[in-house]
Amino acid sequence: MTTRRYTKNLFATSTAAVLALGLVAGCSSDGSLEDYCKEGEALSSGDFAQDIDPNDPDAMKAAFDDIVTKVKDIDAPDEIKDDWNVLVESVEKLNDGMKDLDLTNADDQAKFMELTTELNSDEVTAASDRVTTFNDENCEA
Repeated sequence: MTTRRYTKNLFATSTAAVLALGLVAGCSSDGSLEDYCKEGEALSSGDFAQDIDPNDPDAMKAAFDDIVTKVKDIDAPDEIKDDWNVLVESVEKLNDGMKDLDLTNADDQAKFMELTTELNSDEVTAASDRVTTFNDENCEA
């Protein structure tokens, strides 16, 4: 696999990790459930990633940083706020760890994959499941 293709796959993996965690709810200015759901649908559509050059690791890191910022700005409903915070902290750790990595370097690519293992922890998986259930029950598809 070429370095460019591998780097593109790493970005896809990291972005998918954010979305798969249930971080598709959305940011809201007034904390309403309607805004939470509407903004989450926009984030989960993936439209934000359309113009990112997959051959530019720095651009991909910047885009992932932007995604994490959007996720951090989400005002989760009280019912899932604690679970939301678990997810946000996990994604922040991934993002922070990724900043010093050269994703064109095989050793750093391996380090990145190690960072993603936390996203599969029991705590994060349980929080993600509860957020996803809340979204399924409260946000229109």
